[in-house]
Amino acid sequence: MQLTKDDKFEASMAMCWGGTFEREGVVLSKLNGEYCVQRTTGPMSYKNRVTTHDWDDALTLFERFTGPKPILSEYSVRIVMSELTIIAESAERAEEIAMEIYEGDARTHLDHSLFVEACEVDDRGPSDEDEETEA
Repeated sequence: MQLTKDDKFEASMAMCWGGTFEREGVVLSKLNGEYCVQRTTGPMSYKNRVTTHDWDDALTLFERFTGPKPILSEYSVRIVMSELTIIAESAERAEEIAMEIYEGDARTHLDHSLFVEACEVDDRGPSDEDEETEA
């Protein structure tokens, strides 16, 4: 959405008086000397909120945040991990050890040279979900 001169003036006045300016599900506010542009829908995340010290940047970001949200697609992702050689008394115990390593902390992963070798992604088409998967 392109802000008109009247919109920009109204936003400027709102910032001077310590208020907020809102249009089409996006709010502009000022906090501790920084302008905050944030979507009012969706999760509180860095993708839905941006701060800047520059007024022109704040207006540009506000215009970029308004309008239609991007259509989300669903993807099937296979994470290919390193192949491990595990010494155990049975296949079941080997699987248990592998899961303990997998669920371990970063140090455990390093000790066993476990890392992601590749990611394979298949597009499954448009999604019914409203929010992107959180990392």
